[in-house]
Amino acid sequence: MALPFLKRAEEAVNSIKPADINELRGMRNAVPTTRLILDTIHVLFQKPMDPVKPKPMNILKQDIPFVADSFDNYTKFTLSGNTFLKELMEFSNNDKDNINEETIELLEPYLTLVAPDGREVFNKEVAQKASSALGGMCVWAAAMSDYHKQSKIVKPKLRLLEIKMAQLKEAETNLASAENELAEVTALKERLRKKFDAQMAEKNALQEKAAKTRKKMD
Repeated sequence: MALPFLKRAEEAVNSIKPADINELRGMRNAVPTTRLILDTIHVLFQKPMDPVKPKPMNILKQDIPFVADSFDNYTKFTLSGNTFLKELMEFSNNDKDNINEETIELLEPYLTLVAPDGREVFNKEVAQKASSALGGMCVWAAAMSDYHKQSKIVKPKLRLLEIKMAQLKEAETNLASAENELAEVTALKERLRKKFDAQMAEKNALQEKAAKTRKKMD
């Protein structure tokens, strides 16, 4: 259930081209969409951000009540780093399972942000109007959140499956041991039966021989 979201995240990162990132870095003034989406990446990375304080964002030509972004003090430096795309991919591959409930709680207001006219703000179409790279980042951040939520459902089931499989393996081992013991008992029984039959045949032969001897003596 969680794998489709992981695949979506991977495809989103692959859709971001270095040229798009360079174009984004080269913008003289970061647009609100850039500021919004880079904040979500910092939330997921658990990197520093400005203290929370109210500040509207003008997106879709509307002032949307929200919080002040961290672009000027923090997120622009992450964007300008040479390893930015690599960090996204490595997070998808190695750190996605470190996402916790606090991170998801902090991320939720960004992912569910709605403009006064009811339109969703945090989606690929809106992000792409500012930059192709932002479209990929937007999808990536949402996919990471969805992955965590689905993992909460899947992981306990996988753990239970592991336990049941271990129990089954133990039962199969015990059954194999019991079957081996039964085979040994059956083999012993067969050997004893053959020995008994041989002794009875020998006894019968001796009795028959004795009877014939007595008959001759009579």
